[in-house]
Parts: sequence; C-alpha cells; structure tokens
Amino acid sequence: MSNKSESLQSEFYELKELVEEKLFQIFLKEFRQHSIEEEVYCLNICYGSEELIPPLFAFGESKDKEEWVKNNIENIDSYLWNIAEYTNWDKEFIVENDKIKELFQRYNHLASELELWDVQKESILIVSKKLQKYLCEFDWNMSDDFVVAVTDLEQVDVRKNFEFLNDTSCNSCGHNPLETPPYNDDFSELLQVSYDYLTKQQEIMQEEYGIGDYHRWFYDNKTGYLTFSDDGVDKLKIKYEETGTLSDTSNTWLWSWANESIPAEVKSEIVQVKKFGEDEGYEPLTKAQWEADMTNAWEMTIISAYLMNAKGAYRVPTENLYSFMIFKEVIDLRD
Repeated sequence: MSNKSESLQSEFYELKELVEEKLFQIFLKEFRQHSIEEEVYCLNICYGSEELIPPLFAFGESKDKEEWVKNNIENIDSYLWNIAEYTNWDKEFIVENDKIKELFQRYNHLASELELWDVQKESILIVSKKLQKYLCEFDWNMSDDFVVAVTDLEQVDVRKNFEFLNDTSCNSCGHNPLETPPYNDDFSELLQVSYDYLTKQQEIMQEEYGIGDYHRWFYDNKTGYLTFSDDGVDKLKIKYEETGTLSDTSNTWLWSWANESIPAEVKSEIVQVKKFGEDEGYEPLTKAQWEADMTNAWEMTIISAYLMNAKGAYRVPTENLYSFMIFKEVIDLRD
C-alpha cells in the first residue's frame, strides 16, 4: 500500500467514529419528530451502492403486509423488506449542518476511493442497532412483531443485516453471554483514580514529546513499537502493550490476553490487570469479551495504564476494529 493510501485509510477510520456519532444524532432527531398513526411493522433503513451516508428510510405499514399475505405474493420477502414497495418510501434524513454535510461527503469520498463500502454499511448497522434501545421514546403505532431492518436497494444484504441486528442472545435460554459486566462503587473509584493518573501522563506526552502533532504513525505488533514521523523521518518510537480491541462489527471489547491473534510480544504483561481483577473481584477486568462501546474500551485502557504505570495511551483505528495500547517506554528520536 502506498503512503498516500495509508494516509487516506488512516483518515477514513479516524472519521468513522465521528460519522457514527453524528448519524445517530440525526436518526434520533428525525424519528422523534415522526408521529405515526397507521400501524407499522418495520422501520427500514436502506442504503444504495454509492453515497451510502446518510441512508434512506421508510416505514413498512401493516396493512400493506396483510395485503401481500392475503394475495399469496410469491417471494414475499422481496416486498416486506423492499422500500420501493412501501406506500411512502422516498424519505431522506435531513442534514442541516453544513459541517456535518461536509463530514459525510468526505467519508463517502474516502470510502469510494479506498473501496471501503462494507465498512460504511457496518457504520449504518452499528447506529441502527443502537437505535433499537430508543424505540419506546417514539410516537409510533408499532405492531407486536415490529423490527428495525437495514436493507440495500439490491436486496443482497438483507438476511446478513437482519442477523447482525437481532443476534444478541442465546436462542435456548435468552441469556446474553456477552452482557456488559457491572461496575460497583469500588471499581468506579478505581476508574476515577486511573483517569486522573492517565490524564496527567497524556499531558506530559504532549508537552514533552508533542505526540498529537505528528503527521503519520505506524505500529508493528511483531516488534511491539509504535512510531510517529514527519516527512518520512521517525520522531518518536514507543514500546507498547496492547490492552484490547473494540469491534465495530460485534460491538464488543476483547482483552488482548484472550485474543490469540495478537502476538505475545505486545501482550506479555497485560495479564497483570487480569490478576488484579481476580484478586479484587472486578469482572470487567476478568471477563474476556463483552458488549462495549468506545467509552468502555477507553475505561479498560485507562485502568490498565494506571495499574501498569504506563507513560501514556493510544487508540489505533484498523478495519472493523480499534486497537488500544499503553506506553511502556518512549524513545525520543528528534534532533
């Protein structure tokens, strides 16, 4: 991959989180304004083959569904999840803020340039899944079997997307093995102490090394070094320990000590955090994988930094994942 492609890809993944945050805000604002008297069986959020963000949306009305069933429509799924068959389907999300419009346009452009449309689709899925928790706030006449669906105009991704949106628990017992572990009072106190510690360390990293000012970064998990550079010249080399990863696909945190795909070189010491969690009874530090968001991922990294006396922390965006790391040693290569 060329330096230009690497730079564009880095920019794309850095924008991804912000795009998802703004898209979710737009979803909430739009749907809170809708008052629906006609019974609906689904909210269908639909994307095309290009310019995916923001997507279209439509509500599938129960009366249409009943008519299709009554008439024994062949291949009824092509009607149920096809917004072109809905009574009112040509709805677009209103983006009033010019900066957000520019953000979406840039994200779409980079996705096209890098052919990362699947990652954009995942962004829409992630936001749509989050939206499910807010359905009770909306003034909609929802059927008993109402669902949020994410579809594509070509009807290729419907089944896969439906599985992603609804695969949250065991079929047999309803128990969710990935449920987010609770934070008790003692753990919350530890988090605050850890936050204060890492905030100070991050300030030192900026003041002494200007870590936020370099144009490029590169990490090598075989050697365990994170390198910052300007104009092709290495400026900082940091020995790091990987704490874990946050998946955009499954919305889960996975500790590095439980991740076989991470080389031993960058996770040789993180087991100390697990051992501490076992001694203190802190489940978030001992449960290998669990449902999490960006805040949870940073919290695990913050606590790890405190317990391991780290010099700082960093988040690296990669395809479908964010990798979190803490600094063990800083090597200053500046003149």
